[in-house]
Amino acid sequence: MDERRMKELFQQTGETIQAILEYFRLKDKVLWTGSAGKGKTITVPNLSKYSLIRIKAVYGDFLVNTSAGRVRGIYGDKQGSSDTLVTGLLFASISGDSLTINNCNWVVHSPSGSHGAISQTTITEIIGIDPVIPTALQNIIRGGVIHNILIKRRWIPCGYSPC
Repeated sequence: MDERRMKELFQQTGETIQAILEYFRLKDKVLWTGSAGKGKTITVPNLSKYSLIRIKAVYGDFLVNTSAGRVRGIYGDKQGSSDTLVTGLLFASISGDSLTINNCNWVVHSPSGSHGAISQTTITEIIGIDPVIPTALQNIIRGGVIHNILIKRRWIPCGYSPC
């Protein structure tokens, strides 16, 4: 292997290690805390670096795939030890590092079949669960330089088994 190729491999290895460290640094990180309800737009630092987030509201936790650019979440639970049900609803949109809350409400459903009034509520926390996979790692996962060298030189010439 020539010197230029070795430099390229070392550089890619360094980029890959940095990407792995960055990925794990971002994983499961609290991005925002506060209180925001219907009609509010909040800036969530680094929101655009995540593919999966968790939004906590007063009534409900919502897992959101950010690639759609929107949030559509319904949450259900029972109120205390009774058979009374609570349903939470969250509609929002995502653009870059901003989240705009279109609707965040809840309603109580009693066992007799009657419903309480729909009440507005707020979101209280956003957690970054799964960061977007960095380009340096996408290159490895999708058959980057190192992967191709290992496959072509190590596995294929030996009939798909280690030499």
